[in-house]
Amino acid sequence: MDSKPKVMVILPVYREPVDVIRRAADSIAAQTYDNLSVLMVLDDPLNGEAVDFLTAYCEGRANFSLKVNEKNMGLARSLNAAMRDVAAEGGLICRMDADDVAHAERVERQVSYLLENGLDLVGCYMNVVAEDGTFLYRADSLPTGVDAVRRALRYNNCVMHPTWLGRCDVLSGGYRPVPQSEDYDFLLRLELEGYRIGNCPETLLDYTVSSGSISRSNLLRQYLYQKALTKAYASDRVLDLGEAAREVERAWTPSRERRFARAYARMNAFLGARAASERLVCIPRLIGSLVTSPDYIGKASRLARVSAIAKGDTR
Repeated sequence: MDSKPKVMVILPVYREPVDVIRRAADSIAAQTYDNLSVLMVLDDPLNGEAVDFLTAYCEGRANFSLKVNEKNMGLARSLNAAMRDVAAEGGLICRMDADDVAHAERVERQVSYLLENGLDLVGCYMNVVAEDGTFLYRADSLPTGVDAVRRALRYNNCVMHPTWLGRCDVLSGGYRPVPQSEDYDFLLRLELEGYRIGNCPETLLDYTVSSGSISRSNLLRQYLYQKALTKAYASDRVLDLGEAAREVERAWTPSRERRFARAYARMNAFLGARAASERLVCIPRLIGSLVTSPDYIGKASRLARVSAIAKGDTR
């Protein structure tokens, strides 16, 4: 591959405020990597304010273009369509979300890491921030080497979706409709096909966690689908979507969902506490919620195994 391959950044937009979209777009416009184009994809054609803003923003920048979907498609289908549109151009595709901020050297550092290590797809570390920009914690307990990533994926997703940068021909394969786990399913299918996946060991993105994502009602279903994905992966097979749906619905109950969501929210509060005294206050409530949610304990143990693999990763 060319030492300076063309990078197409795909930036999907839905109903984020204009000032948030501008912040994300500006962070891509300020990248130090110069062989770069940006496709902004609006998945809400009725969002007139976003249409006006994005049209003006792209008209003023030669390397920015805009696609407005005819109807709302959802993130995975919207990304699939956008990646098919740019597949013929070759080069690399970079993921970016409309409420995140890319550090100025993100694309340059990820491209270099991908090329130097012969990778097909690369992620990176990231800062997790609140909607107001307050730093919560750093997601850096991630494996970086190909073998370590392959092992860690048996337990949890360890290549964060908003940080993906990969070969166009690899990513254009597309997402499948696995509820709340399309990206994890994508990674596991790539691994089963023999592609090389890694993480650049640098913090290159600020990822915004919204209040809605902490309180959403599908967290347990997401975890149950992840368990089904890893079970299939351990057997060297692609998940059967119908079989997985039946397994998840048999296991899911409203009470288990509530307990899981409560533990998730309290864990985030603990991780986001900036002072030791604040963390101490969080501990009793966190322990109480963990005791009532064996599902979340299972999730936490998987995260711990990924962290252990990352610590032992010598690339």
